Formats: sequence, C-alpha cells, structure tokens
Amino acid sequence: MGSFVLTPKAGETYRAVVKDAAGTQRTYTLPDVQKSGYVLTLQDTGKDELEVRVAGPDARVSLLVHTRQSVQQSESNVIRQGKTQFWVKKVICWKALRT
Repeated sequence: MGSFVLTPKAGETYRAVVKDAAGTQRTYTLPDVQKSGYVLTLQDTGKDELEVRVAGPDARVSLLVHTRQSVQQSESNVIRQGKTQFWVKKVICWKALRT
C-alpha cells in the first residue's frame, strides 16, 4: 500500500496507475479539477485512532464510516478557518477488513 500527495492544476488531466501484488496494472482517470471543494487527509496517529482532516470552505461537513452498508460511525463537524478534524477508532477499520 502506498500514499501520495497531489495538488492538481486546473485544465490538466490526471490518472492513477495501480499495480497489484500479482503484477496486474490498471489505470484510472481521476475526476476533473474543480474550482472549489474539500481536501480529505487521513493520518495514522500511531495510537488507537486515525485522524481525518478536512480542509475547505467554512461549512458543516459529515463523516460516515460504513462497512458493507452497516454504519460504523457517523458524525458532523463545522469547518472553521478552513479546517476541521474527525477521529476514527482503528478497531472499526480492522474489524471491517477481517469480515
């Protein structure tokens, strides 16, 4: 599993090229760049939670964590001064991966 940071430029086209463990390579076209929107960043805190950061225009935003149509966590926060954050227990994610 890898990660990357991308700051897209309007008018450019972007693709993600993904190669799985078996060596199969697939290419996915990313959505067009919009003039405004939200940035979502997931950070492993090294503890029992993941930090989900949301940046964008000041507004109320919601986070819905689900597995196979079963809601695991749902909450709302207000973006103030361009940012807010949520915390997700890792056990929720690991439980989902094991089922």
